[in-house]
Amino acid sequence: MNVSTMPTINIKLLGLNHVSSTTAQREVVRSSFKKKLEELKELSIETNSEFVFIETCNRFEVLFVENSSLFSSCIKDIFIETLGNNFYELSQEDAISHLYHLAVGLDSMILGEAQILGQLKSIYRSSCLNDQNCPGHIGSYIHRIFQDTFRVAKLIRTKTGIGRGTNSVAYAGIEQAKRIFGDLTGLNVLIIGAGETAELGIKIFKSEEVSALYIANRTIDRASVLAEKYGAFALGLSEVPRVLKLVDVVFIAIDLVINETGDHFKLHTQDVNLAVNCRDYKIQCYIDISTPRILPSNIDTVEGAFSFDIDSLGQIVNSYISSRLVEAEKAKILIQEEVNHIFTWMRSRTALMQVVQIKDEMYNIINNDSSNAIYARKRISKFFHDIFRSVRSQGKLSSINKELISNMFTKIVN
Repeated sequence: MNVSTMPTINIKLLGLNHVSSTTAQREVVRSSFKKKLEELKELSIETNSEFVFIETCNRFEVLFVENSSLFSSCIKDIFIETLGNNFYELSQEDAISHLYHLAVGLDSMILGEAQILGQLKSIYRSSCLNDQNCPGHIGSYIHRIFQDTFRVAKLIRTKTGIGRGTNSVAYAGIEQAKRIFGDLTGLNVLIIGAGETAELGIKIFKSEEVSALYIANRTIDRASVLAEKYGAFALGLSEVPRVLKLVDVVFIAIDLVINETGDHFKLHTQDVNLAVNCRDYKIQCYIDISTPRILPSNIDTVEGAFSFDIDSLGQIVNSYISSRLVEAEKAKILIQEEVNHIFTWMRSRTALMQVVQIKDEMYNIINNDSSNAIYARKRISKFFHDIFRSVRSQGKLSSINKELISNMFTKIVN
């Protein structure tokens, strides 16, 4: 019996992201792997390996745990045949660390964003189905890696401020409105504009359960489409001054717009003054993230009117980004600690599997000696109880334990 060698589990991650490749390159690689999915599943079963595709709009990666270099070679060959050597390769602790960074948002285009975690959970759920649409073939190791990834992401978001604040001026503006009113529930909101940013604002306000929502746009047809989609009222820009007195928040997200008379659309101080006066100076919040600015520069002189433009909101976003950069360093320290924990588990699991095999081999030997079998089994069981406990705590089969096992095996044989 040889206890000097121990099988090793190799964890690797190969892939492309938004930094190392173009969208077109990622699509080509993704297509190549999809075509060979069934072939990879068969090979993973033959080689006792596990793998999963990690796909988002900004990356395509293959995470795998292998017991044979044959599987690794196959994955590399697909990348090389499709794109040459233009991919990154991470092994062992670096591969797990990368996945943790990804789940926390440290490797995203927007630092600290939480959307990627939801995408990883969706990938994991699909992988667990184990059907023809399953993006991989996973077993106990990748199950544990994903579960630990989700736990680490939750831990870091709890212990750091990596997810606090926002990288979007739209979100930042609406957060300022929430600070002013305390709660947006039941308020009336006017959205000026009907583009992507305006629609983002609509979605956020709807999630805050506002009461009435008005959408004003130069092209009323576009406003009508959004109004029908989100249960709002559609208006032309000429109706904005009339509606101002009815709303608590005005969210402006339009580019340079020409009104019916051919002039640039603007809100004037007298429009805001009249609206606040009609509301008995009840507070109003104006959020202007348009380019150029739609609000008058002296709007803050109107009693009861609070305003935020793209410059002031940009400063708020920059402060959030600076804060996230500081929190990102804290997150990296925690990630390294957690990577060490999971590799202790993996090493101990591999060692335990070997110890179990040795224990079973000893049982088989003593079973041939029926006169001494019961006593010997009890003795072996007690002996290995201490060995198991040591392996779990140390994450490995120490040289001392190897020597103890060898001595016990010699006694059993003799």
